[in-house]
Amino acid sequence: MSEPSTKPEQQHLFIFDTTLRDGEQSPGASMTREEKLRIARQLERLKVDVIEAGFPASSNGDFEAVREIARAIRDSTVCGLARANENDIARCGEAIKPAQSGRVHTFIASSPIHMQMKLRMSPDQVLEQAVKAIGWARRYTDNVEFSPEDAGRSEPDFLCRLLEAVIRAGATTVNIPDTVGYTTPWQFGELIRSLRERVPNAGKAVWSVHCHNDLGLAVANSLAAVMNGARQVECTVNGLGERAGNASLEEVVMAVRTRHDVFPCTTRIDTTQIVPASKLVSSVTGFPVQPNKAIVGANAFAHESGIHQDGVLKHRETYEIMRAEDVGWATNKLSLGKLSGRNAFRTRLAELGIELPSEETLNAAFARFKELADKKGQVFDEDLQALVSDEALTPEREHYKFLSLKVVSETGEVPQARVAMSVGEREASSETDGDGPVDATFKAIERMVSSGSKLLLFSVNAITTGTDAQGEVTVRLERDGRVVNGNGADTDILVASAKAYINALNKLHDRGERLNPQLAA
Repeated sequence: MSEPSTKPEQQHLFIFDTTLRDGEQSPGASMTREEKLRIARQLERLKVDVIEAGFPASSNGDFEAVREIARAIRDSTVCGLARANENDIARCGEAIKPAQSGRVHTFIASSPIHMQMKLRMSPDQVLEQAVKAIGWARRYTDNVEFSPEDAGRSEPDFLCRLLEAVIRAGATTVNIPDTVGYTTPWQFGELIRSLRERVPNAGKAVWSVHCHNDLGLAVANSLAAVMNGARQVECTVNGLGERAGNASLEEVVMAVRTRHDVFPCTTRIDTTQIVPASKLVSSVTGFPVQPNKAIVGANAFAHESGIHQDGVLKHRETYEIMRAEDVGWATNKLSLGKLSGRNAFRTRLAELGIELPSEETLNAAFARFKELADKKGQVFDEDLQALVSDEALTPEREHYKFLSLKVVSETGEVPQARVAMSVGEREASSETDGDGPVDATFKAIERMVSSGSKLLLFSVNAITTGTDAQGEVTVRLERDGRVVNGNGADTDILVASAKAYINALNKLHDRGERLNPQLAA
């Protein structure tokens, strides 16, 4: 399939990725600074135009993460979010200061229910505050974005007044969010068209949209807006986000690319980096991608029906509108084996966008790679992603560390597990039984640590195909309203389960490490 041609009249569609900010608001999806930086580097490799790196005023950890990303990223604009108050904007401005290209994104609610019930402000007060916010933001950068929160339920006349005022004050991007995912494509498209026609200075700003997926319409609403003049779409990898998530980056990008005959714009996205980005975000957050997910699901390019298989074999385009390799599936081939050397290992990690912080960490990762290669012979890119996502690579930050596991499980008998682990400077072990081998393993760990946490989620996914595949386990724990994910990978599912549970315990133990601690609903 040839690359889509760019017609002379086609315009650039900016892709604004908010995986590190709005995506992180999914319960349990909060990330460490290192995890955020890894994802930011992959987003840069993906060539997104804007990376919304976080909400600097929310915590010192998030401020530092945004600032570190601003220092590291050079080919994408780094953006921070701020409420429309001077302190938030100052914090945001300082965080993005090191960026080669930085943006302040400020917002204030504009719907009657939000203004009355949340802000306790009149429309005129909201307009005045919004204009002040633009002025404060312009002290730090000329690249300022403004969002009227809950625009989908705002009064159109007031919205026009508000947007005209912020553009006049210097906002270079105006973003229309469907904050609660309430609108339908024809309504949202008409809203964008109407605003662009009614706001006198509309041509002086880029029009953006930010759609939530509560009714499953986030991508459709975003594309309807594009057809009506929006030239920036705010989205997340895998559609990650609070509640039902945000518009899916991969779906928006590939819709515009595949249907270039319909959409009057193109993106600069390197689509071959979509699947690697999807896998990285899934691994870091512990949110698996459903097999039938468009573009990045394991079955997205699979054909089970004999009629479909026959058609694809005769001519691919009979049942495929995209090539798997165009979105990065072709990169997921066998990469290394047990005879591969340290330099080949380092090179492949770099190609996958994985940068380890020190030689010590690289050595530890390589040792674990060799151990894995001895177990399964063929090591795939997905295996490497899982391997370096395991925080056992940074033992200096681990209070708890897995040492060994023995499980006895027999039909008709009560399963038993014996776990050995280090707790701080001492080693401990415990043996107990349970309803199943995993339950027994977790109970043995809890007997040693007495964490008082509640298990919210236990999920197992095969990283690759075959009976020798690594299993990746996600464990979600909650304690005192704080929710964390733990990940573990191993060819032995029970070992992976123990690692995942201990990984989550480490995150609960080190409160300062999580940038935006999630609260249970």
